[in-house]
Amino acid sequence: MNSLNKYPDISYNKNTEESLTLYITDSVENKCNNEVINRFFKLLNSQFTIYHKVSDYSKQLRIKPKNLLRLFKKERLKNPSKLIKLKLLSEAKKQLIYTDKSIRDICFDLGFYDPSYFSRFFKMHVGITANRFRQQSANEKSVLKMEKSAI
Repeated sequence: MNSLNKYPDISYNKNTEESLTLYITDSVENKCNNEVINRFFKLLNSQFTIYHKVSDYSKQLRIKPKNLLRLFKKERLKNPSKLIKLKLLSEAKKQLIYTDKSIRDICFDLGFYDPSYFSRFFKMHVGITANRFRQQSANEKSVLKMEKSAI
């Protein structure tokens, strides 16, 4: 955390998914004095599978998207669209790792209407396909199990 910032810097990092999820769900809601930002995070946590655009949230908050962005900048937070993407990616990864749902089902669970768009979205932000991510996670789990059994 940068000592000048009130909040931890959110930049996409494959190793920070759990802390990102905690950040999105808990820390800002509990620490930020800005009511609009707190309401944004509550809406995001409850509606990220329905709404994927900042404009959808800003309508509910009765604020223009550019003014919402200004509030986030004022509080030294990343922009809302990045947070929406990170929330979607975090949930997609969680489902890929911990469930046996098909990628198509995960796509629809997260509110994407086109599996090919979801696949492009995931690959663009993660760097590998959702299927490859699942395979790598499964391989890491099996290696951990083998290490634990050897101890």
